[in-house]
Amino acid sequence: MSFSKINWYYFVIGKEPNKNSHPKAHLVWEQIYQSSVFKFVDDKEVSSLSLSQYMEEHEVQPYYPKD
Repeated sequence: MSFSKINWYYFVIGKEPNKNSHPKAHLVWEQIYQSSVFKFVDDKEVSSLSLSQYMEEHEVQPYYPKD
């Protein structure tokens, strides 16, 4: 299956790592940011309440279930 034809994606919430002090982490972040499978959301753009509400309304499930 070609990733370019996927009509779903995962949300990744976090912060952009400092390119100078964490070059490897920034390279990974950059790949996620440019990916068509992952949607990067800066943690400053998301509040816990709105994320929970969105997940409930749209029946979004975490990739890793709570144990």
